[in-house]
Amino acid sequence: MSKEITIEDLAMMVNKGFDKVDERFDKVDERFDKVDERLNSIDMRLARVETDVSEIRKTYIDPEQFEDLMIRVKYIEIKLGIESGK
Repeated sequence: MSKEITIEDLAMMVNKGFDKVDERFDKVDERFDKVDERLNSIDMRLARVETDVSEIRKTYIDPEQFEDLMIRVKYIEIKLGIESGK
């Protein structure tokens, strides 16, 4: 016993299939939106870290350069007869 399928029946079946696919794509879109939000949050955090690192580099003095400067200051203090604040 096979039932004859009309064009209208076939059209309704195809339409239901497309509706289900649309629902699934909507769910996938929602998930991608959430991923985008997380990535944007990470981008903002990385930008903050980059800014912080840049600021640290501006104020960072290399230990060897600092030692060299301290030796030079000490030399100048001795030559000028200045007592160190230490």
